[in-house]
This record gives sequence, C-alpha cells and structure tokens, in this order.
Amino acid sequence: MYRIPETLNDDIAKLGALAKDYREEKIDTAQFKTYHVPMGVYEQRTDGTYMARIRTTGGVISPEQYLQVIDIAQRHKSDLLHITTRQEIQIQNLNLEEIEPVMYELKDTGLSTKGGGGNTVRNMLVSEESGILGDEVFDTTPHAIELTSKMIIEADSYTLPRKLKIAFASDDKRPDYAFINDLGLIAKIQNGERGFRVYVGGGGGGKPSVGWLFFDFIPESELFIVAEAVKKMFAEHGDRENRSKARIRHIFYRLGEEEAIRILKEYYEEAKKTTPFYLPKKEEETETVAYAVKRKGVIVDSGYISWKKRYVTTQRQEGYDTVLVPFVWGNFCLDDEGRTEAFKKLLRFVSQFGKNTIRFTTTQNVRLRNIPDEVLPELYLLIKDLGVEVDVSLVVNKMISCTGADMCRLGVCFSKGLVAAIRKELINSNLDLDRLPVTTSIYVSGCPNSCGQQLWADIGFSGKILRSDRAYPGYQVYLAASRNDNPRLAEPVGNMNARDIPKFVVKLLASYLKVQSEYPTLTSYLEKKGRADAIRLLSKYKNVPSFADDKNYYFDWGAENIFNKK
Repeated sequence: MYRIPETLNDDIAKLGALAKDYREEKIDTAQFKTYHVPMGVYEQRTDGTYMARIRTTGGVISPEQYLQVIDIAQRHKSDLLHITTRQEIQIQNLNLEEIEPVMYELKDTGLSTKGGGGNTVRNMLVSEESGILGDEVFDTTPHAIELTSKMIIEADSYTLPRKLKIAFASDDKRPDYAFINDLGLIAKIQNGERGFRVYVGGGGGGKPSVGWLFFDFIPESELFIVAEAVKKMFAEHGDRENRSKARIRHIFYRLGEEEAIRILKEYYEEAKKTTPFYLPKKEEETETVAYAVKRKGVIVDSGYISWKKRYVTTQRQEGYDTVLVPFVWGNFCLDDEGRTEAFKKLLRFVSQFGKNTIRFTTTQNVRLRNIPDEVLPELYLLIKDLGVEVDVSLVVNKMISCTGADMCRLGVCFSKGLVAAIRKELINSNLDLDRLPVTTSIYVSGCPNSCGQQLWADIGFSGKILRSDRAYPGYQVYLAASRNDNPRLAEPVGNMNARDIPKFVVKLLASYLKVQSEYPTLTSYLEKKGRADAIRLLSKYKNVPSFADDKNYYFDWGAENIFNKK
C-alpha cells in the first residue's frame, strides 16, 4: 500500500475546523469547497450530504481494510459504498459532521481521501490483472504504489491548474487507459531492461484526445523523473484562468505537438538533476496457502459451471485463480443487514489467502486474486449469498455508469437508471450473450463529462437535453473506441432519446452476432459494417412522440418526476 503523508493529521484537523466554521456560517460555500474538494470530499446532489472518496492505488485494498471501511461507513451512518471507474471506493451519504472522524479512522487503516478531488494528482490506475496473467510484460503495481507515495507528500501535487490523472498498463498488447490519461505508462522491455513507453495529454471531457507519445522507452529507474517533468510542465503551462482548457491536452492544442514535446523534454532534463531514481523492490510472489476445505463435499448448484466459465480466470501462478465479483453500478448498499453480513463473511474468507487478494476494477466491480483452485465451490456459494447476479453473461455485469443526475450535481440524466434498463433488456432478450467477446464494453455517462468512460467504449452514451414540444432526456451515441496499439476515441454518430436506448443496444448486438464470424471484436464490426447498421437503427428512433401522446419519453429511467432540465 501507499505510504500515508505525515501531514495528514494536520490536514484532517484543518478540514474539521473549516467544517465547523461552515456549519456556523463563518465561511461561505466557495471558501469551504476550496479545501474539502482536494481532500476528496464532495457534496452530493442532496444539500448537506457528502461523500468521501478513498484513494486505493490500482484498486489495491486488503480484505482487512475493506472490512474496516464497511465498519467505518456503518458507524457513521452511511448506507452506500460505491466503486468508481478509477478503481477507488467512496463512502456516500455522509453528514458533514461525520467527515472528520471518518478521515481519522481511515488513516488508522492505512487509507486516505486526500487528493481524491480538485486540482490534484488523482488515484492512479493499474491493469486489474497486473501480476497474475502470463502474457504481461511485467507487474506495474509496485511502480504505481511507489509513485503514489512520492507524489502525495509533495505540496505542488495539490495546486495544479486541473486534475492530473496517471495510468499504468502491464500488457503492451492491451494498453487500455494509459492512452487516455494525462500520463500513461505502458510496460516495455528493451534490450533486457525494464521500462515504459510514455504517453502524455490523453483524456476525455471537453475536446478529448488520446495521448501523444513522449518517449518510446524510458528505463524504470526514470519513472519519478518523467512524472516530475510532466507535473512541473503542467503546473507552469496549464491554463489557470479557463477551467475548460486547463488539462494537459490543451497545452498541446495551444502550442502544437512539436513545441509541447520540446518543452516537456526541457523539464525532463531539469528533473534529472534533482529527482531521485525509482528503485525497484523485490517482487513478492504469491505464497502457497495451506488450506483444507472446511466444508467437505461442498454441494454446488447447476449454475456453478457457467459461473466458472464466465467469472473465473486461471492465473499464471499454478493452482490459483482470479474471480470477478460483480456489483451493479459499483454500488454496495449497507442498509441490507443480511447482504452486508454475507459480504463481510466473504471478505473474511478471502483474507485467509493473504493481503494481495482484492482489486477494484475500472468496470466498478471487485476482482479477487490468488484464490486456490480447491476453494472455488465454497467461494461460489459465498458470492451467491451476496445476492449479486452471477447467473448472467459477463458483458451484462461489466457495463459502466457514472453516478448520474440522481447523485451528482453536474449530472443531466439518470445514467444508472439507463444501465439498469439496458441490463434488463439484454437479460430478457434471446441473444446468446456469452458469444460476445469478453472485451465488449457498453459505458454510460450522465452528462458530457467522461466519468462513465463513454469515449473509451465499443458503445458509449453521454447524457444531454433533447427537445420536441418540451425537453426530454437524451444521449449522444458513441461507437468503436480502439483500445490497442492504434488508439482511437469512440466516434459520435448521433443523438437519441433515452427511452429507446435499451432496444437500440439489443438490436445492434443482434446485428453483430449474425456476422460475428467475420469480425473478432465488436469494435472491428462497428468500424466497418456496424457503423452503417447503427446509424440506420438510430434513424428509426429519431422521432419522439409528443408529451400528450406518450409521457414515458419525458421521464428519465429510474426517475419519479418528469424530466425538467432546461
């Protein structure tokens, strides 16, 4: 785990004092927000309700820490834990007076929220299967943890023009999020030396872009140096006046690629003079766990075999597996006592196999790792006791949704409601969803921002306001992001009403499955024949009934009231 900054006690105390001043109306909302947001605390849609976003580098958290997070949340009257697309976990629905004690208690578990929001170095991503698959270049988890430990103690990591997002990829054939973060580091070995291919300036949101190649190779010893160069360049050349143009990619737009790279290399040479080398630590291999199956002759149901095919993957460590535990929308509700106790039981069971057994994923699920083969039947029953849907295809449980307009103050549409509707339509369809490639991705954001990663999906949606005789919930539709060696953001192909999107998705996937033998992935289909098929489908849903003819189109998915955005 990352090392906690020595200043954290003082930081929490200051936040507590400011919260008290705010409650007593000694400071205004803007003054308070300036401090609480960089500390990873956000006010939610409901006034006076807050969430605390916990840093978990690469999604790494031990079973003991996860248990403590649940206990902390319950003790302070939270009813919801939420896994984010940046492999973090949030404690939601907290009263303001609970924030300070929550932070102290998290610190005692080795966790911190500092840097979870605002113009800071955010949680670093790592490939969720890093360290356990046989075809990766090398495990980048230790690099992300050491870089986190270094950067979160530096004062200038909290005073940037905007957020700075960093992602590591352990497999050069699946670089994934390293292409769309401000700093992307892809594992590479050159002449027998470990290092990274480096990309800079990727990101979604306004005027999105994949990153620009900075270095084809740097040795791993220069990891801290390149990160320091990017941070310093951003701090001094980022736009501090216009937030919409403050990310690193806008420096490239403003200066041009050649000049931006030239300036970056100047910072890189300067950073070499003062920045320490990264010194790799000895890798900890998975230890063999002596485990006698406690429930002799565990009896599983008929769903066990299909669950194992869908959610279990063999690790490179002989005798061990990784298992995906799905959580719809990344949510775990704490107000269901039975489910909460079942989850605690699962975590205690997993804790027998060491601290390195849990990762949060970018698809808002939990990936267990280093699980001995012989315990899979017992683990299956424990997961079923949670009430999560493990009897459905993997693609249904890997859809992404941001938190949406029911929780987020920036949200336009109820993205979680839409994902729930798509899931239901898919489950009730007659499609053989298990035929879809495991890489198939359907991602939804409730607004044009990219918290739901819609620009990095096979099929993506971002919420917007559309109009007929009055406003109704709608989405921009995106197709065919390329997440491999030739990265490309998904292309916007049109708008459509929210109500018909589940039908659109099912019909588009049905069209793909008919020609799947010609296209190995959904993206390869959508790049060619599928694009025309999708646009043709969109045209069928172009006309929206008037409010008088069908009011359903004017209610968002999961909303109780008529859509009233302006």
